[in-house]
Amino acid sequence: HFTNSIFKAYLHSVALKNNGTVWVWGDNNQAQLGNGTTTNVSTPQQVPGLTGVTAIAAGRIFTAALKSNGTVWNWGNLLGTTSLTTTPAQVPGLTGIIAIATGGYHFLALKNDGTVWGWRENIWGQLGNGIIVPISAPVQMTGLTGIIAIEGGDSFSLALKNDGTVWACGSNMYGQLGNGTTGGNITTAIQVPVLSGITSIACGSLSSYALKNDGTMWAWGYNDYCELGVGDTLMRTSP
Repeated sequence: HFTNSIFKAYLHSVALKNNGTVWVWGDNNQAQLGNGTTTNVSTPQQVPGLTGVTAIAAGRIFTAALKSNGTVWNWGNLLGTTSLTTTPAQVPGLTGIIAIATGGYHFLALKNDGTVWGWRENIWGQLGNGIIVPISAPVQMTGLTGIIAIEGGDSFSLALKNDGTVWACGSNMYGQLGNGTTGGNITTAIQVPVLSGITSIACGSLSSYALKNDGTMWAWGYNDYCELGVGDTLMRTSP
């Protein structure tokens, strides 16, 4: 049984089994299934050599797994080039990781000291390290501590702090950073105004969501297809 979690990425799917193994199927054009090939798979197939996994995440053309020993493993198109990693490879320099997340083309990892680390695409500032250049090795998100949860959108990132506040960085083209404006890139995480008492966060491709401790749900960002659930198709720049 796939009892732990299932992650649907862009054109491939990943499932975590309760024995710590990872199973994949779907598009494999960029080696995102981690089976040593670039051949598509129509039924679930175990990722070879990968055990002790506690969490999974996937971007458009890559996949990541968190092991019980706090290490992170990734595979697929990791550098945005034609150079593919066809089997799981450990991400160097990362230890003590307790959660992982992915955006469209970037990775995020939450360390047990409450810091956030990111790597790969960064052309919108979604890694939150103050600059806009691709990063091949994990870098710490500037100024963020006390983080308890992370999420990645297509070109932006969200982080939930232990005081119930939400922080965001990256592209703000559709107001997905929730600061009341649109356009531009935020390269260092900013606090999302209005929100407090948040217990959980989530990202759509271009929209953001937060669950409050009073049971209410808050949303902002792109809304052309009613994904914010507010009864219209108007973009929201604030929660």
